[in-house]
Amino acid sequence: MKQILILFFFLSFLSSKAQDYFEAESLYDKDKFEEAGKTLENVLEKGVYKNDTRFLIMSMNLFSDVKRILKDSVGSEKINRQILEVVPVPADSGWANQINSEKYKACMNLFSVSMKRKNYSEAIHYLRLTETHAYYSATGIDVALERITLRFNFAEVYERLNFPDSALIQLIPNMEFYDLCCEAGALAKVIRIVKSKYSKQEIKKMFKQTELELKAGCRPLLFGLEKVNVERLVRPLTKDKPTNCEVLFKTSYLYLELKKLIE
Repeated sequence: MKQILILFFFLSFLSSKAQDYFEAESLYDKDKFEEAGKTLENVLEKGVYKNDTRFLIMSMNLFSDVKRILKDSVGSEKINRQILEVVPVPADSGWANQINSEKYKACMNLFSVSMKRKNYSEAIHYLRLTETHAYYSATGIDVALERITLRFNFAEVYERLNFPDSALIQLIPNMEFYDLCCEAGALAKVIRIVKSKYSKQEIKKMFKQTELELKAGCRPLLFGLEKVNVERLVRPLTKDKPTNCEVLFKTSYLYLELKKLIE
């Protein structure tokens, strides 16, 4: 009975403590952004969550979104920078993954701001910060898709900085199948970069080298930069999946699109 009472009072305390955040979240969900912003501003100014990193950082991220929606880009950016300064919690606290995910979101928001300003060195900085503040989800596919998004973003920055090899190194792993939409986007980027970087003769030479490597296994070095698993390359649907490494490669969309560049 004593344990039940303790649990009851703990849950009541937690519910009371979280009430301000959930009230703001409810207003946000109802598109009442100005009211949500006032609630969050009040919570943060009073330091309601100064001793609760989880609700503090969640409130800050929600406030940042509200500022962005209300066209206060300066205010939104300021809050995102403050989020990255929040002292992390111990890894064994139970909330470390969620807090890192909130910081990850702030990094991606600041990356977008840097790209709009064409400040590519700062954009790379925020992308690299995501290695410290990793995205977390209980669903594995969400994590995999987020990694694909990160590689797209890195590739975009490297392409803008005229580092095509670095861009290709980021994109080549996206050639392996996770999601057809992501695959198509990666393929288009790879073809564009290859077309601008390599001559027909160089692409022919790459094909010959790849064919030699395929005889040794299904993970050839592509463009002399990065290995790709040809078994996972997307290809047109057929009744029987090829088993030979060379056939696997030559039936992939990647090969078929690259071949058009030398015809």
